[in-house]
Amino acid sequence: MDGASRRCHAGSGACGTSDDGCRRSIPDRALIIYLAFAVIVATLVFQGLTLPFVIRVLGVEADDLAEREESKARIHAADAAIARLDELAGEDWVREDTADRLRRLMGFRRNRFAARFSDHDDGAIEAQSQAYQRLLREVLNAERAAVIQLRREGRINDDVMLRVTRDLDLEEARLDAQ
Repeated sequence: MDGASRRCHAGSGACGTSDDGCRRSIPDRALIIYLAFAVIVATLVFQGLTLPFVIRVLGVEADDLAEREESKARIHAADAAIARLDELAGEDWVREDTADRLRRLMGFRRNRFAARFSDHDDGAIEAQSQAYQRLLREVLNAERAAVIQLRREGRINDDVMLRVTRDLDLEEARLDAQ
């Protein structure tokens, strides 16, 4: 072995003082680098371009198990709420108009989540829910702005403003969770 080859192979495999000697010690170095580069690029490009086709052919679908479970739980909870409303309807402290309003709310909620399992769902219930949430968010923002304005004018103190805006924030956070 000549000096350049020894320097190239010594230690951790890093070349010593002469890169030229290292290049000479690996036969067809340029071809090996080109082939490695070509294999890497071809693998990435091939896999990237064929992946959508393979997914369609295999029929792979999104794993929506958690969403389906959540929807089933919400349907079950709404059914339980409606059943409890029916039990309490005869109580003297339960107002009929309040029970009806809650029954409609729970019925809508149940139908909204049940529609996610329907093949015939046209999205109307979800669109109605989104429109409601958007309107309520706008109303909450108006309330928040009014309370902040009262504080700026000195008509309420910081504690009152914080309590009211906290309640508005909680109501808005509940919207985000739906």
